[in-house]
Amino acid sequence: MSRSVYTVNEAAELCRLHPRTIVRKIREGEIKAHKIGRQYRMSHEDLETFMGVLPDKGFASETSGAGPVLVSSVVDMDGISREESQRITNTLMAAMNSEHSSSSRVDFLYYEELRRLKIVINSDLERTSRILKVLEVFAQH
Repeated sequence: MSRSVYTVNEAAELCRLHPRTIVRKIREGEIKAHKIGRQYRMSHEDLETFMGVLPDKGFASETSGAGPVLVSSVVDMDGISREESQRITNTLMAAMNSEHSSSSRVDFLYYEELRRLKIVINSDLERTSRILKVLEVFAQH
């Protein structure tokens, strides 16, 4: 699928994102797009810029079929109060929102009766490492 201009649905398929996510990224200025009537159009180059693809390499799905290497990690933090869990959750969410990454996800579960915060991380190697370092700081206090 090597075209010069894409619709929102085509871009979503190519980027492996939901069309609503593509529209949100356009509105937030992360994807450069042109509005034609009530629809957006994006150039191939602008999508490559958004996805962080080198111009001479193309999209991973067009070349090798392989995507980024993702790491899944589960962290259990025991002895955490509800307030501490909210502080940790807010800090990690702020860190996640400050960086662009369409392939990262962090989920949180707090078990009140166990005073346990479970954090599920699914991200690339570098970002997972940074998240774990932030958690290490909280664990030391």
